[in-house]
Amino acid sequence: MEIKKLRKDDFYWEDIAHLPRLINGKWIDVDFIQAKYSFPNGYGASIICQPGSYGYEDGLLELAVTISVDGDKYNTEIAYGTPIATDVIGFLTANDVHVILDKIKELKED
Repeated sequence: MEIKKLRKDDFYWEDIAHLPRLINGKWIDVDFIQAKYSFPNGYGASIICQPGSYGYEDGLLELAVTISVDGDKYNTEIAYGTPIATDVIGFLTANDVHVILDKIKELKED
């Protein structure tokens, strides 16, 4: 799995790890990706590719639009009511993620 194709501007945290995860009651070593983006408008994105995420089996990414809590870009929650999405968006290529990140960056501040 590669996340290197994702644009690094506005990128503040990335975790690419090989760690044991509890899956179906068993501890299994898995590779997973989580990347978080934060924008000046208070919105951001959490991007994952791990067992259980939409697209993992095909090496694709899942994205959630996030919003900062109390203006803290490190404390976020999923923003379910945006014009971009009302839930997480799965089965995305890196290019799809770039397009969505551009849309998130243009959202009006909440």
